[in-house]
Order: sequence, then C-alpha cells, then structure tokens
Amino acid sequence: MTWFKVDDSFPQHPKVLRIPRVKRIACVGLWGLAGPWCARNLTDGYLDENMVEELGGSKKQADELVRVGLWERVDGGFQFHDWSDWQPTRARVEERRDAEARRKQEWRDRKRSAREQTEDVPAGQGPDTTRDSDGTDADVRSTRPDPTRPDPDTPNGVSSGPRSGAATDRRGTRLPDDFAVSDEMRSWAAEQGWADRWVDSVTERFVDYWRAKAGRDATKTDWPATWRNWLRREAERGQPVAAAAGTSPRQLPSWEL
Repeated sequence: MTWFKVDDSFPQHPKVLRIPRVKRIACVGLWGLAGPWCARNLTDGYLDENMVEELGGSKKQADELVRVGLWERVDGGFQFHDWSDWQPTRARVEERRDAEARRKQEWRDRKRSAREQTEDVPAGQGPDTTRDSDGTDADVRSTRPDPTRPDPDTPNGVSSGPRSGAATDRRGTRLPDDFAVSDEMRSWAAEQGWADRWVDSVTERFVDYWRAKAGRDATKTDWPATWRNWLRREAERGQPVAAAAGTSPRQLPSWEL
C-alpha cells in the first residue's frame, strides 16, 4: 500500500485560493482523486490525459490546476508539481517492497530450516544425542534436563523448584528505564529515510507512550522490533522523515512552492 500525503493547510494555500470559488470544489476533487491514483499505480505523479475523464474530471478543470501551479502540462498528460520531493516515488516503493520480501523470505527459510532439523532426528533419539564416527549412537546423554528423572540431590528425588538449565517461558517486559536507540537501530532508521532529528523526536513520543500505558498490553518481548514498527506506522501516517542533513523540520506538502 502506498500513501498520497496532503498537508492540513491545503485548503488555505495560495494556489488553491487562486481557483475561483465556483470551480474550486470540482478542481480540488479532481486533484484529490488523481493523487492516490498516481501513488497506487507508481506513476511518480504523472496522469495520462485520458485519465482525467475516467476520474470524473474535465479538461477545463485540469487546465485550471495547471494555471494555478498544482499541475504541470507534459507530453501526453499532466504532472503533479514536485511530486518526488514530497510523495513516495516508484523507486523508493519498490526498494521498500523488495526489502520486505527479502525479510519475509529469510524468516520463512529460518522456520523451514528449524523444522527440517527437527524432522531429521530419528525416532527415540533426542536432538542433542551425539553419534560415534561409525554412525552408531554414542553413550552420551542429552544436555537437556529430563523432567521425568528424579534429582539425586533432593530428598526422595523430589525437586523443590525448576532445575538449572530448564527452559523458561518467554514473557514480555515493560519498556526498560534505560531504553535508547542503538547504533544498529539508528542505522536501520537511516536506511528507511529517517534523519537523526526525527528519530530522536519520534523516539521520545514512543517512550512516553509506553511508559504511560498500563496493563499487559504495555509489555513486549522485543522492544527494538516494537520501536521499528512504530517508525513504520509514523511514516505511513505521513510523519516527516527528512533524510537529508539540514532539512527543515517542517514537512512541506506536495503542492507547495
């Protein structure tokens, strides 16, 4: 899914106000339908002239958008002004999709490898049982604790608690007091297009939110992963990323300038 971003000051923008009132709703309606269509079809803001009518618009409305500077006329159709500065480009979207596909495939490969290792263990032989060089079972016990064998160090072989090395449930914890963005997390954020100033700002909101939250919903098993998902959702909501050093902290809309 891709997003078409619109700033909340759009209705008061000078370019919009230059459209006569009697035409404004129709022209802005065409602009608002064309934006998501371009984002979904990864056209980088290009709209074929025939699509104007398909979207319910007219040539006069398109010409008015060109006149005020929201669109530009190009060969065969129209182009959103400065699309690549403020909207997701085809190259960026495909890069993100490829990275996500690789991540999912790597996860599936790990799951399949773990399953195959389990399935390859012969019946009656634990995964930790060793074998001699001739392929026969070695007389070595599994390194895993056997819950059915009495503990000789306790009276009557009854254990008073969990044995050393026993598996424990993986339970979630609240956000650590010393939670901080590691170099690895910051490197990941930079690859996603986040500038340091926005990483720090969004992390402050992330920390405040989870420290204020109560109940079981406030516990997580992997806080760095929760932080990465938080940044992804912020980007989907149209929060500023501003990867370039020195970029103004104010997010400009696609129709500005």
